[in-house]
Amino acid sequence: MSAQTPLYLQEFISLSQRIFSPFALLLVVLAGLGVTGLIRWNGVKRRMIADAFLTAERSGLLQLTLHRLGTPLTIFKWSLESLADCAQGNTCPVEDVENHIRQMRTGIQSMDSIIKQLLEVERVEGGDMRNDPKPTHVCPIIEEITKELSGDLAARKQRVSITSCANETAKVDPDILREILREILHNASLYSPDSAVITVSSAKRRGFVVLSVSDTGCGIPASERHRIFQKFGRASNAHLFDPNGAGLGLYIARNVVERAGGKIWIESEEGKGTTVSFTVPAA
Repeated sequence: MSAQTPLYLQEFISLSQRIFSPFALLLVVLAGLGVTGLIRWNGVKRRMIADAFLTAERSGLLQLTLHRLGTPLTIFKWSLESLADCAQGNTCPVEDVENHIRQMRTGIQSMDSIIKQLLEVERVEGGDMRNDPKPTHVCPIIEEITKELSGDLAARKQRVSITSCANETAKVDPDILREILREILHNASLYSPDSAVITVSSAKRRGFVVLSVSDTGCGIPASERHRIFQKFGRASNAHLFDPNGAGLGLYIARNVVERAGGKIWIESEEGKGTTVSFTVPAA
């Protein structure tokens, strides 16, 4: 360096040479490559997790569809073969023909239920659900849905008892409230024994209307309650009442409740029954 170079400039040049020595530059480059690689790996890992989740979802949906469709298709095949024998001149008692027709109708209802649930899942997950909150009287809707399900309830000699309803007013889309109650009441009936009484109540609490549906069914094991609102989530003892269930009813209900600005939870004791409660904003 020239003797005329100011001291401060000499010190700066010397410091720069030390900082940006070839070894230091190599370390900086390696560190940069490491950070870049880590960022890219995290991105790849996230994509792998997302792909695995989608694969599991597709697999679960496929297994569910095959399982749920298998039973009605078997019924159709057996009944059609029996009716074909009748058409070929074999003697067929009227009672047998009526029984085959009844079984085929049951199969059609089962397939219709599968299709409706899958379409409902697609609708709630895709955000295509209309939500137009307005002041809505709760009691008339409880009575309406109870009446709508009266045929299914009567077939099993079940009944609904509305134990408490002061006609609270909620700020909720009435169609959404109907859908929630329909899903929960259907579940309560499905997993309750014949001649069971299902109770429904409502009350206003801290700016919300709380609705509860209680059954005397199989209940849910304590270790399995955390996943009962998950997609395809079913209790291990659910098959005792509904061997062909999909585990979608409460999943749909949870999504619809949350869309309405509320929360949903359960209280259950295995072998004694379950209470499903949910909130919607009060008007």
